Amino acid sequence: MKEIYNDLFSQSFPSKEQLVEFALKRHGFCSDNGYSGVTYPEDLDEYDRIIESQYIPDGMVNINYWDGSYKEVMVSENDYLIALKIFLTLNGNENLASILITE
Repeated sequence: MKEIYNDLFSQSFPSKEQLVEFALKRHGFCSDNGYSGVTYPEDLDEYDRIIESQYIPDGMVNINYWDGSYKEVMVSENDYLIALKIFLTLNGNENLASILITE
């Protein structure tokens, strides 16, 4: 997961500030590489839920990534936030990391 998170958080879009903003708003995104991104339960619309049969339980996020082929993994929102907080801290963005609240 460390490599997936590192790739997800290292794109030029979203910026580090935007990553925190999206996390606080519980809003997903697709990175500028077109492969990686995060989807929150609230991001799914009626079409996604009914026609595509997509479901993300509350407290979870879906992470999309490229590993030679398109893949996705579901993780707890708290684990995602912890990974983001660690990434920001290790990359000199302690001020942004301090905004995120984890359990």
